[in-house]
Amino acid sequence: MGNVFIFNPVPLWDHHLAETLDLAIDLSKKYNQIFIFDCNKKLKHCPANIYNNDRICENCLGRQAKIKSQSQFQRFKFTDLSEVDESKKHDEEIASYILENIDHDMVFIRKDAFFEMSSSSEKDLIYFSAMTLYLQVIDFIKKNSVDTVFVWNGRRIYEKMVIMAAKSLDVKVRTYISGPKIGSYVIVDDDNVFSLKHIKKNVDEITQRCMEDEEFRELVFEEGRKFFENQEKGVVDRPLGIANFSNQNNKIFSQIGTRNKKLLSIFTSSLWEKKGISEFNHKVYLDEYNGIQEIITDPDILRKFDIAVRWHPALKACTGKEKKIMHDIFDQKSESIMHVKPTDDISSYSILEHSDFVVTFGSTIGAEALYRQKKVLLLSPANYSHLKGVMQITSHAELRDALDAPRQKIDMVEVLAYGFYERNRNAHQFQHISIEHQRKLTFSYLGEPIVDATPITHRIYRRYFYEKNAFVKRLHSIYSDVFNRD
Repeated sequence: MGNVFIFNPVPLWDHHLAETLDLAIDLSKKYNQIFIFDCNKKLKHCPANIYNNDRICENCLGRQAKIKSQSQFQRFKFTDLSEVDESKKHDEEIASYILENIDHDMVFIRKDAFFEMSSSSEKDLIYFSAMTLYLQVIDFIKKNSVDTVFVWNGRRIYEKMVIMAAKSLDVKVRTYISGPKIGSYVIVDDDNVFSLKHIKKNVDEITQRCMEDEEFRELVFEEGRKFFENQEKGVVDRPLGIANFSNQNNKIFSQIGTRNKKLLSIFTSSLWEKKGISEFNHKVYLDEYNGIQEIITDPDILRKFDIAVRWHPALKACTGKEKKIMHDIFDQKSESIMHVKPTDDISSYSILEHSDFVVTFGSTIGAEALYRQKKVLLLSPANYSHLKGVMQITSHAELRDALDAPRQKIDMVEVLAYGFYERNRNAHQFQHISIEHQRKLTFSYLGEPIVDATPITHRIYRRYFYEKNAFVKRLHSIYSDVFNRD
Protein backbone atom coordinates (compact mmCIF):
# COMPACT_ATOMS: atom_id res chain seq x y z
CA MET A 1 0.00 0.00 0.00
CA GLY A 2 0.96 3.70 -0.05
CA ASN A 3 2.27 6.09 2.58
CA VAL A 4 0.64 7.48 5.73
CA PHE A 5 1.05 10.76 7.60
CA ILE A 6 0.01 10.84 11.28
CA PHE A 7 -0.62 14.22 12.87
CA ASN A 8 -0.53 14.37 16.67
CA PRO A 9 0.49 17.79 18.04
CA VAL A 10 0.50 16.69 21.71
CA PRO A 11 3.36 14.21 22.34
CA LEU A 12 3.48 15.52 25.92
CA TRP A 13 0.08 13.95 26.62
CA ASP A 14 0.99 10.41 27.59
CA HIS A 15 -1.91 8.30 26.45
CA HIS A 16 -2.32 10.22 23.20
CA LEU A 17 1.34 9.62 22.38
CA ALA A 18 1.07 5.93 23.28
CA GLU A 19 -2.01 5.45 21.09
CA THR A 20 -0.26 7.28 18.22
CA LEU A 21 2.70 4.92 18.47
CA ASP A 22 0.50 1.83 18.67
CA LEU A 23 -1.41 3.05 15.62
CA ALA A 24 1.82 3.81 13.73
CA ILE A 25 3.30 0.39 14.49
CA ASP A 26 0.09 -1.28 13.36
CA LEU A 27 -0.06 0.76 10.14
CA SER A 28 3.60 -0.02 9.37
CA LYS A 29 2.57 -3.60 8.71
CA LYS A 30 0.19 -2.45 5.96
CA TYR A 31 1.75 0.69 4.44
CA ASN A 32 5.11 1.41 2.88
CA GLN A 33 6.12 4.44 4.91
CA ILE A 34 4.77 6.06 8.06
CA PHE A 35 5.47 9.74 8.71
CA ILE A 36 4.82 11.28 12.14
CA PHE A 37 4.50 15.01 12.81
CA ASP A 38 7.35 16.82 14.56
CA CYS A 39 6.59 20.44 15.49
CA ASN A 40 10.30 21.26 15.90
CA LYS A 41 9.38 23.99 18.47
CA LYS A 42 7.81 26.04 15.68
CA LEU A 43 4.08 25.44 16.22
CA LYS A 44 2.91 28.38 18.30
CA HIS A 45 0.21 28.00 20.98
CA CYS A 46 -0.01 24.23 20.48
CA PRO A 47 -2.69 22.43 22.55
CA ALA A 48 -0.12 21.06 25.04
CA ASN A 49 1.64 24.40 25.43
CA ILE A 50 -0.93 27.09 24.78
CA TYR A 51 1.23 29.84 26.36
CA ASN A 52 4.48 28.90 24.54
CA ASN A 53 6.44 28.02 27.68
CA ASP A 54 10.06 27.23 26.67
CA ARG A 55 10.50 24.61 29.42
CA ILE A 56 7.47 22.70 28.19
CA CYS A 57 8.82 22.83 24.63
CA GLU A 58 12.16 21.40 25.78
CA ASN A 59 10.42 18.56 27.64
CA CYS A 60 8.44 17.80 24.50
CA LEU A 61 11.57 17.78 22.31
CA GLY A 62 13.28 15.43 24.74
CA ARG A 63 10.37 13.03 24.62
CA GLN A 64 10.28 13.13 20.81
CA ALA A 65 14.05 12.50 20.62
CA LYS A 66 13.63 9.35 22.70
CA ILE A 67 10.79 8.15 20.47
CA LYS A 68 12.89 8.78 17.33
CA SER A 69 15.75 6.70 18.70
CA GLN A 70 13.45 3.76 19.43
CA SER A 71 11.27 3.67 16.31
CA GLN A 72 11.68 3.37 12.58
CA PHE A 73 9.21 6.08 11.62
CA GLN A 74 10.18 9.06 9.52
CA ARG A 75 9.29 12.60 10.59
CA PHE A 76 7.40 15.48 9.07
CA LYS A 77 9.42 18.45 10.35
CA PHE A 78 7.49 21.68 10.69
CA THR A 79 9.49 24.78 9.79
CA ASP A 80 8.85 28.45 10.41
CA LEU A 81 6.99 30.75 8.07
CA SER A 82 10.10 32.20 6.44
CA GLU A 83 10.66 28.87 4.68
CA VAL A 84 7.29 28.99 2.90
CA ASP A 85 7.06 30.58 -0.53
CA GLU A 86 5.47 34.04 -0.11
CA SER A 87 3.40 33.52 -3.25
CA LYS A 88 1.50 30.70 -1.56
CA LYS A 89 0.06 32.72 1.34
CA HIS A 90 -3.01 34.10 -0.35
CA ASP A 91 -5.70 31.44 -0.08
CA GLU A 92 -8.58 33.70 0.97
CA GLU A 93 -10.96 30.87 1.89
CA ILE A 94 -8.40 29.26 4.21
CA ALA A 95 -7.39 32.63 5.65
CA SER A 96 -11.02 33.43 6.43
CA TYR A 97 -11.53 30.01 8.05
CA ILE A 98 -8.48 30.45 10.29
CA LEU A 99 -9.63 33.89 11.45
CA GLU A 100 -13.11 32.57 12.24
CA ASN A 101 -11.73 29.70 14.32
CA ILE A 102 -8.63 31.27 15.83
CA ASP A 103 -10.12 31.67 19.33
CA HIS A 104 -11.40 28.10 19.71
CA ASP A 105 -8.30 26.63 21.35
CA MET A 106 -8.10 29.49 23.84
CA VAL A 107 -11.82 29.09 24.57
CA PHE A 108 -11.12 25.58 25.82
CA ILE A 109 -8.24 26.79 28.00
CA ARG A 110 -10.11 29.83 29.35
CA LYS A 111 -13.39 27.91 29.70
CA ASP A 112 -15.32 30.81 28.21
CA ALA A 113 -17.30 30.09 25.03
CA PHE A 114 -17.32 33.80 24.20
CA PHE A 115 -13.62 34.46 24.76
CA GLU A 116 -11.86 36.48 22.06
CA MET A 117 -8.12 37.02 21.95
CA SER A 118 -7.31 40.70 22.41
CA SER A 119 -3.62 40.44 21.55
CA SER A 120 -3.07 40.97 17.84
CA SER A 121 0.47 39.59 18.16
CA GLU A 122 -0.85 36.30 19.60
CA LYS A 123 -3.46 36.09 16.84
CA ASP A 124 -0.77 36.71 14.26
CA LEU A 125 1.36 33.89 15.68
CA ILE A 126 -1.51 31.41 15.49
CA TYR A 127 -2.67 32.66 12.10
CA PHE A 128 0.75 32.33 10.47
CA SER A 129 1.46 28.97 12.15
CA ALA A 130 -1.89 27.63 10.92
CA MET A 131 -1.43 28.92 7.38
CA THR A 132 2.15 27.63 7.26
CA LEU A 133 1.07 24.21 8.49
CA TYR A 134 -1.68 24.03 5.86
CA LEU A 135 0.74 24.88 3.03
CA GLN A 136 3.52 22.60 4.29
CA VAL A 137 1.18 19.64 4.66
CA ILE A 138 0.03 20.09 1.06
CA ASP A 139 3.65 20.14 -0.15
CA PHE A 140 4.57 17.18 2.07
CA ILE A 141 1.66 15.04 0.85
CA LYS A 142 2.59 15.71 -2.77
CA LYS A 143 6.32 15.09 -2.36
CA ASN A 144 5.92 11.89 -0.34
CA SER A 145 2.92 10.37 -2.15
CA VAL A 146 0.84 10.24 1.03
CA ASP A 147 -2.55 8.65 0.36
CA THR A 148 -3.97 8.50 3.90
CA VAL A 149 -3.76 11.03 6.74
CA PHE A 150 -4.59 10.17 10.35
CA VAL A 151 -5.36 13.16 12.58
CA TRP A 152 -5.57 13.01 16.36
CA ASN A 153 -8.84 14.53 17.64
CA GLY A 154 -9.54 17.04 14.86
CA ARG A 155 -11.30 19.77 16.86
CA ARG A 156 -8.49 22.31 17.21
CA ILE A 157 -7.25 24.81 14.65
CA TYR A 158 -4.03 23.00 13.70
CA GLU A 159 -5.73 19.64 13.40
CA LYS A 160 -8.34 21.27 11.17
CA MET A 161 -5.60 22.73 8.96
CA VAL A 162 -4.11 19.28 8.35
CA ILE A 163 -7.58 17.90 7.57
CA MET A 164 -8.31 20.73 5.13
CA ALA A 165 -4.93 20.32 3.44
CA ALA A 166 -5.51 16.59 2.91
CA LYS A 167 -9.07 17.10 1.67
CA SER A 168 -7.91 19.76 -0.81
CA LEU A 169 -5.88 16.98 -2.47
CA ASP A 170 -8.63 14.33 -2.17
CA VAL A 171 -6.47 12.38 0.26
CA LYS A 172 -8.35 10.09 2.66
CA VAL A 173 -8.64 11.44 6.21
CA ARG A 174 -9.29 9.37 9.31
CA THR A 175 -9.40 10.69 12.87
CA TYR A 176 -8.56 8.95 16.14
CA ILE A 177 -8.85 9.60 19.86
CA SER A 178 -8.53 7.75 23.18
CA GLY A 179 -11.03 4.98 23.72
CA PRO A 180 -13.38 4.68 26.72
CA LYS A 181 -10.89 2.49 28.57
CA ILE A 182 -7.19 2.99 29.20
CA GLY A 183 -5.05 1.18 26.64
CA SER A 184 -7.49 1.72 23.78
CA TYR A 185 -8.24 4.18 20.99
CA VAL A 186 -11.04 4.84 18.54
CA ILE A 187 -10.53 5.29 14.78
CA VAL A 188 -13.26 7.11 12.85
CA ASP A 189 -13.60 6.95 9.07
CA ASP A 190 -14.44 10.63 8.98
CA ASP A 191 -12.65 13.95 9.26
CA ASN A 192 -14.44 14.47 12.58
CA VAL A 193 -13.79 12.15 15.51
CA PHE A 194 -17.12 13.32 16.97
CA SER A 195 -18.99 12.30 13.81
CA LEU A 196 -22.68 11.74 14.56
CA LYS A 197 -22.94 9.72 11.35
CA HIS A 198 -20.27 7.35 12.68
CA ILE A 199 -22.08 6.96 16.01
CA LYS A 200 -25.42 6.29 14.33
CA LYS A 201 -23.86 3.67 12.05
CA ASN A 202 -22.34 1.84 15.02
CA VAL A 203 -25.49 1.95 17.15
CA ASP A 204 -27.61 0.79 14.19
CA GLU A 205 -25.28 -2.17 13.61
CA ILE A 206 -25.33 -3.11 17.29
CA THR A 207 -29.14 -2.88 17.35
CA GLN A 208 -29.43 -5.05 14.24
CA ARG A 209 -27.04 -7.62 15.67
CA CYS A 210 -29.22 -7.79 18.80
CA MET A 211 -32.12 -8.90 16.60
CA GLU A 212 -30.05 -11.76 15.19
CA ASP A 213 -27.85 -12.97 18.05
CA GLU A 214 -29.38 -13.76 21.45
CA GLU A 215 -26.06 -14.10 23.27
CA PHE A 216 -24.87 -10.77 21.91
CA ARG A 217 -28.21 -9.17 22.86
CA GLU A 218 -27.79 -10.33 26.46
CA LEU A 219 -24.32 -8.76 26.55
CA VAL A 220 -25.62 -5.51 25.07
CA PHE A 221 -28.48 -5.33 27.57
CA GLU A 222 -26.16 -6.07 30.49
CA GLU A 223 -23.54 -3.51 29.50
CA GLY A 224 -26.09 -0.96 28.30
CA ARG A 225 -27.83 -0.98 31.68
CA LYS A 226 -24.45 -0.75 33.39
CA PHE A 227 -23.68 2.42 31.43
CA PHE A 228 -26.85 4.14 32.61
CA GLU A 229 -26.50 2.83 36.18
CA ASN A 230 -22.91 4.06 36.37
CA GLN A 231 -23.92 7.48 35.08
CA GLU A 232 -26.38 7.83 37.95
CA LYS A 233 -23.92 6.53 40.55
CA GLY A 234 -21.28 8.97 39.39
CA VAL A 235 -18.93 6.16 38.37
CA VAL A 236 -16.59 7.49 35.69
CA ASP A 237 -16.75 4.94 32.90
CA ARG A 238 -14.48 6.91 30.59
CA PRO A 239 -11.48 8.48 32.33
CA LEU A 240 -9.97 9.58 29.02
CA GLY A 241 -11.18 11.70 26.11
CA ILE A 242 -13.85 14.34 26.69
CA ALA A 243 -13.84 15.48 30.31
CA ASN A 244 -16.26 13.47 32.43
CA PHE A 245 -17.98 15.42 35.19
CA SER A 246 -20.00 12.61 36.77
CA ASN A 247 -20.76 13.24 40.41
CA GLN A 248 -22.90 11.44 42.92
CA ASN A 249 -25.11 14.25 44.19
CA ASN A 250 -27.56 12.96 46.76
CA LYS A 251 -29.61 16.00 47.66
CA ILE A 252 -33.24 15.50 46.64
CA PHE A 253 -34.90 17.96 44.32
CA SER A 254 -37.69 19.94 46.01
CA GLN A 255 -40.82 20.72 44.07
CA ILE A 256 -41.40 24.16 42.56
CA GLY A 257 -44.63 26.03 43.21
CA THR A 258 -47.85 24.22 44.03
CA ARG A 259 -47.51 21.34 41.56
CA ASN A 260 -50.64 22.52 39.75
CA LYS A 261 -48.51 22.71 36.62
CA LYS A 262 -46.39 20.07 34.94
CA LEU A 263 -42.60 20.19 35.39
CA LEU A 264 -40.42 21.06 32.41
CA SER A 265 -36.75 20.36 33.14
CA ILE A 266 -33.98 21.92 31.07
CA PHE A 267 -30.55 20.28 31.21
CA THR A 268 -27.81 22.43 29.77
CA SER A 269 -24.58 21.26 28.21
CA SER A 270 -21.19 22.91 28.67
CA LEU A 271 -20.88 25.40 25.83
CA TRP A 272 -17.16 26.08 26.24
CA GLU A 273 -16.44 22.34 25.95
CA LYS A 274 -18.28 22.04 22.62
CA LYS A 275 -16.74 25.08 20.97
CA GLY A 276 -15.00 24.15 17.74
CA ILE A 277 -16.99 20.95 17.19
CA SER A 278 -19.13 21.80 14.18
CA GLU A 279 -21.31 18.71 14.66
CA PHE A 280 -22.74 20.26 17.83
CA ASN A 281 -23.45 23.75 16.50
CA HIS A 282 -26.76 25.16 17.66
CA LYS A 283 -29.53 25.09 15.09
CA VAL A 284 -32.47 26.60 17.01
CA TYR A 285 -31.14 29.62 18.94
CA LEU A 286 -28.15 31.95 18.67
CA ASP A 287 -26.56 29.88 21.41
CA GLU A 288 -27.57 27.84 24.43
CA TYR A 289 -27.93 30.82 26.76
CA ASN A 290 -30.14 32.64 24.29
CA GLY A 291 -32.28 29.49 24.10
CA ILE A 292 -32.68 29.20 27.87
CA GLN A 293 -33.58 32.88 28.06
CA GLU A 294 -36.28 32.51 25.41
CA ILE A 295 -37.80 29.44 27.06
CA ILE A 296 -37.94 30.76 30.62
CA THR A 297 -39.45 34.10 29.52
CA ASP A 298 -42.06 32.64 27.15
CA PRO A 299 -45.47 33.44 28.72
CA ASP A 300 -47.22 30.54 26.94
CA ILE A 301 -44.71 28.04 28.37
CA LEU A 302 -44.78 29.58 31.85
CA ARG A 303 -48.57 29.43 31.88
CA LYS A 304 -48.45 25.65 31.50
CA PHE A 305 -45.22 24.64 33.22
CA ASP A 306 -42.97 25.09 36.17
CA ILE A 307 -39.36 25.04 34.96
CA ALA A 308 -36.24 23.57 36.54
CA VAL A 309 -32.96 24.48 34.85
CA ARG A 310 -30.17 22.05 35.73
CA TRP A 311 -26.91 23.77 34.79
CA HIS A 312 -24.13 21.41 33.68
CA PRO A 313 -21.58 20.70 36.46
CA ALA A 314 -18.71 21.59 34.08
CA LEU A 315 -19.98 25.16 34.00
CA LYS A 316 -18.70 25.71 37.54
CA ALA A 317 -15.29 26.08 35.87
CA CYS A 318 -16.39 28.61 33.26
CA THR A 319 -15.05 32.16 33.35
CA GLY A 320 -15.37 35.56 31.74
CA LYS A 321 -18.32 36.52 29.59
CA GLU A 322 -19.86 33.05 29.68
CA LYS A 323 -19.92 33.08 33.48
CA LYS A 324 -21.48 36.57 33.52
CA ILE A 325 -24.23 35.58 31.04
CA MET A 326 -25.03 32.51 33.13
CA HIS A 327 -25.26 34.51 36.36
CA ASP A 328 -27.43 37.17 34.68
CA ILE A 329 -29.92 34.40 33.92
CA PHE A 330 -29.71 33.12 37.53
CA ASP A 331 -30.64 36.57 38.78
CA GLN A 332 -34.00 36.59 37.00
CA LYS A 333 -36.33 35.57 39.83
CA SER A 334 -39.64 33.78 39.29
CA GLU A 335 -41.72 31.50 41.50
CA SER A 336 -42.21 29.23 38.50
CA ILE A 337 -38.49 28.80 37.79
CA MET A 338 -35.78 27.07 39.78
CA HIS A 339 -32.10 27.19 38.79
CA VAL A 340 -30.00 24.26 39.96
CA LYS A 341 -26.56 25.81 39.66
CA PRO A 342 -23.39 23.95 38.57
CA THR A 343 -22.15 23.93 42.18
CA ASP A 344 -25.44 22.71 43.68
CA ASP A 345 -25.39 19.12 44.94
CA ILE A 346 -28.98 18.35 43.93
CA SER A 347 -29.25 15.03 42.13
CA SER A 348 -30.04 15.40 38.43
CA TYR A 349 -31.80 12.05 38.65
CA SER A 350 -34.07 13.35 41.36
CA ILE A 351 -35.04 16.13 38.95
CA LEU A 352 -35.59 13.56 36.19
CA GLU A 353 -37.86 11.54 38.44
CA HIS A 354 -40.18 14.53 38.93
CA SER A 355 -40.03 15.74 35.30
CA ASP A 356 -42.91 15.49 32.86
CA PHE A 357 -40.79 16.82 29.98
CA VAL A 358 -37.02 16.95 29.51
CA VAL A 359 -35.38 19.58 27.32
CA THR A 360 -31.67 19.26 26.64
CA PHE A 361 -29.01 21.01 24.60
CA GLY A 362 -27.09 17.79 24.01
CA SER A 363 -26.20 16.62 27.51
CA THR A 364 -26.00 12.84 27.98
CA ILE A 365 -28.90 13.24 30.41
CA GLY A 366 -31.18 13.22 27.33
CA ALA A 367 -30.31 9.59 26.64
CA GLU A 368 -30.66 8.82 30.34
CA ALA A 369 -34.13 10.38 30.27
CA LEU A 370 -35.06 8.06 27.38
CA TYR A 371 -33.85 5.13 29.46
CA ARG A 372 -36.32 6.29 32.12
CA GLN A 373 -39.15 6.54 29.58
CA LYS A 374 -39.31 10.35 29.68
CA LYS A 375 -40.37 12.66 26.87
CA VAL A 376 -37.16 14.19 25.45
CA LEU A 377 -36.91 17.36 23.37
CA LEU A 378 -33.45 18.00 21.90
CA LEU A 379 -32.40 21.53 20.96
CA SER A 380 -28.91 20.80 19.65
CA PRO A 381 -27.37 17.83 17.79
CA ALA A 382 -26.12 15.12 20.15
CA ASN A 383 -24.66 11.60 20.10
CA TYR A 384 -28.16 10.21 20.62
CA SER A 385 -30.05 12.48 18.18
CA HIS A 386 -31.05 9.49 16.04
CA LEU A 387 -32.63 7.43 18.83
CA LYS A 388 -36.35 6.81 18.55
CA GLY A 389 -38.22 8.83 21.15
CA VAL A 390 -36.01 11.89 20.76
CA MET A 391 -37.86 14.88 19.35
CA GLN A 392 -35.26 16.96 17.48
CA ILE A 393 -36.54 20.53 17.63
CA THR A 394 -35.76 23.01 14.84
CA SER A 395 -37.45 26.22 16.06
CA HIS A 396 -38.87 27.82 19.20
CA ALA A 397 -42.39 27.57 17.75
CA GLU A 398 -41.83 23.85 17.20
CA LEU A 399 -40.73 23.51 20.83
CA ARG A 400 -44.03 25.04 22.00
CA ASP A 401 -46.01 22.62 19.81
CA ALA A 402 -43.91 19.62 20.89
CA LEU A 403 -44.70 20.28 24.55
CA ASP A 404 -48.37 19.60 23.74
CA ALA A 405 -47.66 16.55 21.55
CA PRO A 406 -47.76 12.96 22.87
CA ARG A 407 -44.50 11.24 23.71
CA GLN A 408 -42.93 9.37 20.83
CA LYS A 409 -42.38 5.63 21.08
CA ILE A 410 -39.04 4.65 22.64
CA ASP A 411 -37.09 1.63 21.36
CA MET A 412 -35.39 0.26 24.49
CA VAL A 413 -33.22 -2.14 22.47
CA GLU A 414 -31.81 0.86 20.64
CA VAL A 415 -31.36 2.83 23.87
CA LEU A 416 -29.42 -0.06 25.46
CA ALA A 417 -27.40 -0.45 22.25
CA TYR A 418 -26.44 3.21 22.62
CA GLY A 419 -25.38 2.62 26.24
CA PHE A 420 -23.34 -0.40 25.12
CA TYR A 421 -21.68 1.71 22.42
CA GLU A 422 -20.79 4.46 24.90
CA ARG A 423 -19.08 1.90 27.13
CA ASN A 424 -16.79 0.55 24.42
CA ARG A 425 -17.07 2.73 21.26
CA ASN A 426 -15.72 -0.14 19.16
CA ALA A 427 -12.28 0.83 20.43
CA HIS A 428 -9.04 -0.86 19.39
CA GLN A 429 -7.03 -2.28 22.28
CA PHE A 430 -3.30 -1.57 22.21
CA GLN A 431 -1.66 -4.35 20.23
CA HIS A 432 1.99 -3.25 20.36
CA ILE A 433 2.39 -0.84 23.27
CA SER A 434 2.18 -2.48 26.68
CA ILE A 435 1.31 -0.71 29.93
CA GLU A 436 3.49 -1.46 32.94
CA HIS A 437 1.80 -0.44 36.15
CA GLN A 438 4.02 -1.18 39.11
CA ARG A 439 5.87 1.45 41.15
CA LYS A 440 5.95 3.66 38.05
CA LEU A 441 3.58 3.81 35.10
CA THR A 442 5.35 3.16 31.81
CA PHE A 443 4.36 2.52 28.21
CA SER A 444 6.71 -0.01 26.61
CA TYR A 445 7.45 -1.39 23.16
CA LEU A 446 9.21 -4.75 22.73
CA GLY A 447 10.03 -4.73 26.42
CA GLU A 448 11.74 -1.32 26.33
CA PRO A 449 10.18 1.72 28.06
CA ILE A 450 9.16 4.26 25.45
CA VAL A 451 6.93 6.70 27.37
CA ASP A 452 7.14 7.41 31.11
CA ALA A 453 3.86 8.78 32.40
CA THR A 454 3.71 12.21 33.99
CA PRO A 455 2.52 12.37 37.63
CA ILE A 456 -0.98 13.55 36.73
CA THR A 457 -1.47 10.65 34.29
CA HIS A 458 -0.13 8.22 36.87
CA ARG A 459 -2.80 9.36 39.33
CA ILE A 460 -5.52 8.83 36.71
CA TYR A 461 -4.21 5.37 35.92
CA ARG A 462 -3.99 4.32 39.55
CA ARG A 463 -7.67 4.99 39.93
CA TYR A 464 -8.94 3.77 36.59
CA PHE A 465 -6.33 1.24 35.44
CA TYR A 466 -7.84 -0.93 32.79
CA GLU A 467 -7.80 -4.66 33.59
CA LYS A 468 -8.74 -7.23 30.98
CA ASN A 469 -11.67 -8.63 32.87
CA ALA A 470 -14.17 -11.29 31.87
CA PHE A 471 -16.35 -8.73 30.09
CA VAL A 472 -13.53 -7.69 27.73
CA LYS A 473 -12.68 -11.28 26.84
CA ARG A 474 -16.33 -12.03 26.25
CA LEU A 475 -16.76 -8.82 24.26
CA HIS A 476 -13.83 -9.63 21.97
CA SER A 477 -15.05 -13.15 21.23
CA ILE A 478 -18.58 -12.01 20.33
CA TYR A 479 -17.95 -8.55 18.93
CA SER A 480 -14.80 -8.87 16.83
CA ASP A 481 -16.63 -10.09 13.71
CA VAL A 482 -19.13 -7.21 13.77
CA PHE A 483 -16.62 -4.47 12.93
CA ASN A 484 -13.50 -5.38 10.98
CA ARG A 485 -10.34 -3.49 11.75
CA ASP A 486 -8.88 -2.03 8.57
